[in-house]
Amino acid sequence: MEVESKTEKELQKIMKILGLSDEPKFSASDLYLEHYGITKDRPDFPLTFTNASEHLSKYITKNKKDFNDLLKKQSKKYNKKSKSK
Repeated sequence: MEVESKTEKELQKIMKILGLSDEPKFSASDLYLEHYGITKDRPDFPLTFTNASEHLSKYITKNKKDFNDLLKKQSKKYNKKSKSK
């Protein structure tokens, strides 16, 4: 979960109210590396649900099926929500 605020003091107050603790900060790149083996030294592409598999598949070194399954689920959910608007 990501919590944002204007000041550090306000952030700490909100986190305390919500019962959250400081967790290590990491980026999407860190998640890509941990889950799919995609290193940070790859080219940076403007990714969409449509082109993510095409651009990233050659950089995926583990859990490729999981990546593609997740991408399909997210795409389906996104398309469903965008059609309902």
